[in-house]
Amino acid sequence: MFLEIITLLVLLGILLIRYGTARHTNGLSLQYRNLDKLCKQIRARYQLLCDKRGAIELEEKNLRRDRIALETLEENLEKALQKQNEKNEELESQLR
Repeated sequence: MFLEIITLLVLLGILLIRYGTARHTNGLSLQYRNLDKLCKQIRARYQLLCDKRGAIELEEKNLRRDRIALETLEENLEKALQKQNEKNEELESQLR
């Protein structure tokens, strides 16, 4: 009788340990799924930010190129204006 009670207590202990282990494993599994979902969301946001950064860098490159073109055009127009002013001054001096 004594051995039967000890056997039942050992079996009960084993069942409790298995229950605790299963519960802990389920908790870890749920935590893993939540962290995996969060990781995917963060990766998606990171990819979106990288894409936005690439687009902004491309836009910045285009703006720099356009600025250089506009500066060149400005220089050319200033030279043309200076030449025209010189011609106007020559014509004005000839008219006097």
